[in-house]
Amino acid sequence: MSTRGSEEPRKSVVDRQSKKSWLDAALKALASGGIDRVRVESLAKNLGVTKGSFYWHFKDREQFLDELLNFWAEQSTQTVIANPNYPTDSKARVRAVADDIVRLDLGKMDPHIRSWTQYDKRRAKVVAKMDKMRFEFLRDLFVAAGFSTSGADTRAQSLYRYALGEQFILVKESMSRRLQRMQAHVVNHESRLQSEDHQSIRLWLRLLTCTNMLEKRLRARLREEFATTLPRFDFMAQLDRTPNGLTMGELSQRMMVSGGNVSGIANQLAGEGLIDRSPVPDNRRTLCVTLTGKGRKRFADMAAAHEGWVVEMLGDLSQVEHQQIMTLLARLKDGVTALET
Repeated sequence: MSTRGSEEPRKSVVDRQSKKSWLDAALKALASGGIDRVRVESLAKNLGVTKGSFYWHFKDREQFLDELLNFWAEQSTQTVIANPNYPTDSKARVRAVADDIVRLDLGKMDPHIRSWTQYDKRRAKVVAKMDKMRFEFLRDLFVAAGFSTSGADTRAQSLYRYALGEQFILVKESMSRRLQRMQAHVVNHESRLQSEDHQSIRLWLRLLTCTNMLEKRLRARLREEFATTLPRFDFMAQLDRTPNGLTMGELSQRMMVSGGNVSGIANQLAGEGLIDRSPVPDNRRTLCVTLTGKGRKRFADMAAAHEGWVVEMLGDLSQVEHQQIMTLLARLKDGVTALET
């Protein structure tokens, strides 16, 4: 009398212990050509086992695909979330997780999994569940590091989308370079924040981060579209506000930079015919700087573009929020000014 139980001793070691091998092979096949490449016959041939091995582990192809999806979820998500070896320090833990996302290529199967499940509502729910689990894990890491809930939410979204984006655009870089980029993405001024820091420190770092982000984008746009720099733009902006001109000393004071820096910018702009320098009538040793006609036209073009970039960057804020921020910053400015008197 033949039963499954009586046949087990005659099965090869490979046949009896290859469930993970089947799932690993299926993921490789999925990555090489989509779900249509995940066929029992070809997988058995690649593994060097019989089709009987497949049915020893799986009832049918549907069960196999369900377990394949769960296997992907465990390998790419749950093993990281449940890892007991990450540092206990909250900020070091964020960096360690970010490193593992890259080093272990945890998202490498995501494009293939999503391509397979996007038209399968039942299995798409599993992917959505993993997205939620991953995001909440990252968000909780940032909350533990001392960020507000909204700040942690934003940072977790950014990190998660960055990690997935790497896979979808097929980044061709060395592992060391990818790790450097990931850490640069994770670490900025706010990453120095400690949970015990005073709220004022948190606010100051947030202001500094926002200022640097806005300024970096403005510098890049000025360079790309007008082949100029932000200090040159600021120099011309001061002159545009004062049609009768400013002395070099006044420009230095308004721009809060040294006279040497102002002189260097003035020499460049004068060489391009954008400004004119002439002696002050009652003090021939002092120069008055004005925009030329060419300079006024050039600045008008840059100013219009600059305004558009700023409006775009602050576009998520309503007019009411704009006014609230302006009011609060005015109070902050008055308070700091009072300390200097």
